[in-house]
Amino acid sequence: MEFLPCILRLLTLHMSLFLSPGACLEPYDEELHSLLSPSLTHYTTLHPHSLTHTLHGSQSQPSHSRLVEFHTLERHFQLYLRPNYRIFSSGFKVRSVDRHGNLKEHEVDRTEYYQGVMGGEEGSIVNAHISESGLMTASVTTPTETYHFEPSDNFLTKPHPPHMIAYRSSDIKRDRFNQTRFDFVVAPPLPPGVQTETTANHQTDHTETIANYQRDHAQTIVDHKETVVDHTETVADHQRLKRQSRIGGSSCPMFLVVDHRFYNQFRGDGQDLTETIAGIARRLITLVAQVDSSIYRPAEWVLDPISGNRVSDFGLEIAEILVHHEPSLQDFFANSTTYYNNPDCCGDIRKTLDADGLLSAFNYGSWDGYCLAHLFTFVNFDSGLLGLANIASSFQSQTGGVCSKGFTDSSVGKRIIYNTGISSFTSGGIPIIRGEQILVVAHEVGHNWGSHHDPGNDPECSESYLMNEFAQDGSESSHSMFSICSRTSIGQVLRSKATCFRDPDPCGNFLIDDVTEQCDEGPISGPCCTPDCQLRDGAMCSDTNSACCTECEIASEDVVCNEAGDFSTNCSIDIHCNGRTSECPNIDTTNMAPHGSSCLIGRCRSIGNNLTECVDFCTFNGTTNCTCPSQV
Repeated sequence: MEFLPCILRLLTLHMSLFLSPGACLEPYDEELHSLLSPSLTHYTTLHPHSLTHTLHGSQSQPSHSRLVEFHTLERHFQLYLRPNYRIFSSGFKVRSVDRHGNLKEHEVDRTEYYQGVMGGEEGSIVNAHISESGLMTASVTTPTETYHFEPSDNFLTKPHPPHMIAYRSSDIKRDRFNQTRFDFVVAPPLPPGVQTETTANHQTDHTETIANYQRDHAQTIVDHKETVVDHTETVADHQRLKRQSRIGGSSCPMFLVVDHRFYNQFRGDGQDLTETIAGIARRLITLVAQVDSSIYRPAEWVLDPISGNRVSDFGLEIAEILVHHEPSLQDFFANSTTYYNNPDCCGDIRKTLDADGLLSAFNYGSWDGYCLAHLFTFVNFDSGLLGLANIASSFQSQTGGVCSKGFTDSSVGKRIIYNTGISSFTSGGIPIIRGEQILVVAHEVGHNWGSHHDPGNDPECSESYLMNEFAQDGSESSHSMFSICSRTSIGQVLRSKATCFRDPDPCGNFLIDDVTEQCDEGPISGPCCTPDCQLRDGAMCSDTNSACCTECEIASEDVVCNEAGDFSTNCSIDIHCNGRTSECPNIDTTNMAPHGSSCLIGRCRSIGNNLTECVDFCTFNGTTNCTCPSQV
């Protein structure tokens, strides 16, 4: 497939946090500086025209993969991206609700959400959203650093030129939260006589399911990172590689809820409901995608502490986002399901909330049928907490956390469920930044999955890991990692209670990864493929799935199906279609790229017998320091 350049690279505009006293600042720069200075020691600004986009597709089909390049934070970024459909449940939707309970559905373009890798950084993970205007929300995780990019709209409410801020996790001020805490709640035992779907028989069945999954499909952390690289391969390789990468684990479908406090905080001046909902959806989807791919899926959960049996690739997906754009009018007894959004709930009249009271009210929501429900708010809890969640237990008699089932609370005659957690995006009245938001949500979901706080007296777990009692700032790599204590606790819960975890639907993810699929052009289908992943009448192939397919027919011999260069981990020269099949000819010794050629993670290195392999720059140069100053 040919690359289609769509935006020219221009000069990158940088701005240091440390500005000279005589610097002439626009009003929005001054506001941004005042908002970010409590959180960051350094940041830069990045404008949409500074990003170069190279799309990967055909003229007859929309381009789905893309290469995004730019320079900031003293380094060059090459992001190889492909749409991230795994983060969405099959019935995903975004809805808003007014004070009377009237619902409105909002469209979300799922093709704007990406996952991929960073060129030259083996083991990197990228999650990104790129809007039509070129604004990017992204996190780029490498073995040594995490880079965050977020639109200035996340902070500025008044009109201003569109741009983004960029910073590293190491730029976040240490001890920024000043002993701000997290906490969890132990839900009550099931009332006598109450039965849920999570029975002892279910436990046995699910334990066997997990054991079979581990035996047949166990993945290491390295395997998972290779899977991410697989998603940036050429279209010709997707079919083969995706069959390997779908050895994936299961996903916990989440119901994300935004209260009126959160909505009002992030509604910009002059923004209508649709614009505000789009911004909130972008913020939450990219955040959960980062929590999922960089924190949860790489973790190795300990199923059996004695044998050491472990599984990985268990994570999150989003089933629905519900946004309250107005306070709910009903009181607790009139409508218990939305009392958490009532201004009278939980001490809001004092401008601080009781976190326990808010979570208790949220427990009465209609969250049956979901793995977890999570409430996003923007208020200072009077206890100084950033979040609170119901913790899961591996014991069947204990409610709380993942896959909990609802039952009737006899004290009030209302249905209650404990698969819940809450996160606030403010500390001391100041919005917390994306790098901090990721850790807050990951921590609370960690409680929902069964992790207590790390014990301070265990040397293996006393380091500043994610599940520390006190909020981590993200300045150290351990802040976004689960300790062995947490991974063991969560492993026991997965083994006994993860009955509602689901596998991604194969049809609708742009990849032929099921024997029943003839093609797959995404959730909306396309000109060659039907919504149920079958070829349309008269179509011989799909341009989306086959590199040697043009307008649903076999491509001619002059079509290049595998380009040499940066968009592939293959080390090959240009490969042409053969005019007989829709698949690109295999790479062999006749079309290998020479030693020193560019490839996805660095350079092609000779391994003898006219063969080359793609290695990172430092391996190619024979150095041990993998923060190379140059990629040439």
